Amino acid sequence: MHRPTPPHQDGEPPEAKVFGTEHEPAKVAEARADIAAAGLSDHVDILVGDLRETLTTLRGPIDFMLVGIWIPMALPALRIVTPLLCPGALVVCDNVVSGRRQYADYLAHVRDPAGPFTSVTLPGHGGLEVSRKN
Repeated sequence: MHRPTPPHQDGEPPEAKVFGTEHEPAKVAEARADIAAAGLSDHVDILVGDLRETLTTLRGPIDFMLVGIWIPMALPALRIVTPLLCPGALVVCDNVVSGRRQYADYLAHVRDPAGPFTSVTLPGHGGLEVSRKN
């Protein structure tokens, strides 16, 4: 989630924007139709193309990232977005227990004590890695 404005002093919630990225145009069209039907077009944007390019167009601060993508792209996506994550931002990655071998590099990165994250694995269907930016 991208939060372009800081929290307001008057108690009003900050403006928020949700971004997703998708490589397949047919999936983008379907997602945009669903977003429009839900009345959320002003708050949700789907970026079209290779995430290694689309994610570079984002501006921070970002306070939440859901990593639910093709496993080889998980760590590259995180590396692109990390400089935009605000302190305390959460990154959630699914299927890290069931796919622990495929996620080995990603998990080593978010669990590195010298790295920018504090991370924990939550059990459950496939497992979730919840990482907090320090």
